[in-house]
Amino acid sequence: MSNKSVFVVTSGCYSDYHIVGIYDTREKADQLVKTLDDGNVEEHVLNPFITEINKGLSIFTVEMKANGDTICVERERCAPGDWDYSYKLTATIEPICCWKERNNAETIFGKQVFARDEKHAVKIVNELRAQKLATGR
Repeated sequence: MSNKSVFVVTSGCYSDYHIVGIYDTREKADQLVKTLDDGNVEEHVLNPFITEINKGLSIFTVEMKANGDTICVERERCAPGDWDYSYKLTATIEPICCWKERNNAETIFGKQVFARDEKHAVKIVNELRAQKLATGR
């Protein structure tokens, strides 16, 4: 199943930011942009994450120490504006941060995942953490 996109032509910034038009192809959107002094094309996937939502899943952010201890897990209340919806929908969202150093002492693994509840989210991230350690990535 391929994801369908719409192409949104926008103009302005901050309080002047607005949608000029929505098109079903990039070519059509580009035609309008050529006529504007200030125009951009944004691609948006239609119905992002609807498969996961229909399965009763929510988005959770989990941070975990390299040894598997959970630092925090929380259900996201709103979607960050910088998510990339264009990848193939799967059970996980791209990492929010991979292995990173905190206070130059510990390696932390953080990820956003679709899960039924907090326990399920921790289980998913723990499995991904173990895979990452096993493969040395």
